[in-house]
Amino acid sequence: AQAFQGLSVESPAFEIPQNSIVLVKSYGLTVANRSLNLRRSALWASSNPRVATVKDGLVKGISPGTATVYA
Repeated sequence: AQAFQGLSVESPAFEIPQNSIVLVKSYGLTVANRSLNLRRSALWASSNPRVATVKDGLVKGISPGTATVYA
């Protein structure tokens, strides 16, 4: 297991049209100062799956509204 000192998410705020998909990348900074792509290994969640869903960093707009995507 890797030890991380930080996590960054690309494109922290954006709008997604209904039925469109946006790729969000997440990176972890290890204690050895290496950057690792965590898009597929991060645990993703949406605060409102009726508005947007997310899997492996792929966010899909479902309906109008506001949702927060977590990694």
